[in-house]
Amino acid sequence: MTLKQILNSYSPLELKEFIKEHNKRVRKMVSEEVKEFRKKKLSELVIKAVGKKEDLVEKMIKTANKNDVSSFKLIKSKGVTSQADKDKLDAIQTKEAEEAAKDFYKDNLSEKDLRKELNELRNERIRAGLPKLNVPKLLKFIKNKKEDMKDKPKMKIPKITISEYVDEKKEDKKVESKPVPKLPKKDFKIKLPKEEKKPEKKPEKKPDPETDTDTEDEEFTLPSFFKNTPEDIKKNIIKGVEKGDLPSSSFVIVTVYKGVRKIKNAVEKKDRPDKDRIEGLGRGIQADEQDKQYYKAIYNKKLPEKEVVKDFIKVAGDLMVGDKSDKDAVRKFVNKANVDIQNKLMRKNKDAYLSVVSGANDKTGESRKRADAIDRAIAKDKAQREKEFLEAKREQEKDIKAVEKQRKALQKKK
Repeated sequence: MTLKQILNSYSPLELKEFIKEHNKRVRKMVSEEVKEFRKKKLSELVIKAVGKKEDLVEKMIKTANKNDVSSFKLIKSKGVTSQADKDKLDAIQTKEAEEAAKDFYKDNLSEKDLRKELNELRNERIRAGLPKLNVPKLLKFIKNKKEDMKDKPKMKIPKITISEYVDEKKEDKKVESKPVPKLPKKDFKIKLPKEEKKPEKKPEKKPDPETDTDTEDEEFTLPSFFKNTPEDIKKNIIKGVEKGDLPSSSFVIVTVYKGVRKIKNAVEKKDRPDKDRIEGLGRGIQADEQDKQYYKAIYNKKLPEKEVVKDFIKVAGDLMVGDKSDKDAVRKFVNKANVDIQNKLMRKNKDAYLSVVSGANDKTGESRKRADAIDRAIAKDKAQREKEFLEAKREQEKDIKAVEKQRKALQKKK
């Protein structure tokens, strides 16, 4: 019998059962083959990120030559970070370290979170190819200053200079060469041949300065981070770097762009949750002249300061009356706000404002007033308790005297 005749002898339901069994076997077989293929390919292409720099480079080159599997060939030359770009990054990191330290001094940031933020600054320097930040040293300095501030409440918050806590790269030790022994002087008399007139050399033409490209500056290239950024923004960034309005370091420009983008998104995307907007608005109310310059260079328009302040007051006001996580999200930005913004938040909801702002950062003076009122109430209550205690003591003494008098009277009767 042929296969067709055999299969025709079964009902459709039975044929479906045969097909199901067939599919199970095929899927299992294909799965095993895929596993083997996957295992083989991964062993060929996956790079173990261990070893010295030379080993890593060799592995990357080897992988990059395998049928365009890798994107290593798209990596552009890193170049050398200029001193100006290093200084700009130091200034940005100094500002961030000081803000983190202030929050730590005021118990708005735990030691664990402080270390986490400092480690992130260290990682940023590593990615930028700059000397590494000595986190333990800086953390020790901040902790010691916090202890000093406990003993001296009026002590000013110490300044931090990030460059003082950077481990400079050690230069290779120069190998001292042994002095070459001097040979004794000898007089040698050598007959020199008569000088022949040499043909005059034609003056060499100097290279045309317009064609000499050795001293030309290397053209700025946008980092790969911006590959999905709108074209108009890309053009603005390139133009800003060429004019000197933006830093030319690839790492620094990415950091700057992320910061101003948060401000822009917080203002324009008003339908986003308050917790997602508060960081961008908080950055906006703290923006200095350099931040405003960066914003204008990237977006070709001024930072909308009035709108930022208006939105911050609304969003911060809503978060202040929320749960603990809402209050935690807004606290550090309220603490850093100027007195005008703090006054507006206080007028909006005094109790909510005072539950968020720390006494040391309250520029309105309301926290101090409330603290003084509480101190007065405590002092008044203490005085009242002392008065009641003295009155009770006098009554007790009267009772003791009366009892003693009665006792003596009874003794006389006996």
